[in-house]
Amino acid sequence: MKKIIIVLFVLFAIGFPILGEDTSPITIEGSRKNPTPLGTDIVVEVTEWGVPQSKLIVGVHGVLRGENAYKFIKTQNDYNDPPMEGYEYIIPMIFIANMEDLSGEDKPFEANQYTFELADSGYSHTFKMNMVAINEPHVLDAKLYEGSYTIGVVVHQAQIGEKCYLVLQNKTWFELGTTEHSPDKT
Repeated sequence: MKKIIIVLFVLFAIGFPILGEDTSPITIEGSRKNPTPLGTDIVVEVTEWGVPQSKLIVGVHGVLRGENAYKFIKTQNDYNDPPMEGYEYIIPMIFIANMEDLSGEDKPFEANQYTFELADSGYSHTFKMNMVAINEPHVLDAKLYEGSYTIGVVVHQAQIGEKCYLVLQNKTWFELGTTEHSPDKT
């Protein structure tokens, strides 16, 4: 009896799902019409030239915007320029985990600045090359093999206060909103 109580205590302590509790990421479409909310991880199947490559868990867990985003960029490199006139920097913090290699060739998923595009409130992709230097470990730049994960940031610009979205592979949308969101307030 003592062993059963100890096992149950350990299972509760590590968050073991009890009574069928579903601990998998929330099923959200992640489409343009139903974008993934901030702080929500979803399962995404990514392809290369139409061929499945990886099954990922992806989520945006915070967004720096405006003055705070520019301050962060300046702390990374004094030579980083301010945003274009009428625009602000937008720096989403992204979590990506490669759950499964679907290629059959043990290929990594490459996560970096070019993995995500920014779309504006009119749903137009507005990717603008941002020549800013972000230091390790902050920048999103990793080759993720099955079972590995990373957390990092990308840098984009949007019109000041405009609602915008982060878009993965032209099909999976993440809502970034119009204001800054710290990871603990998403």
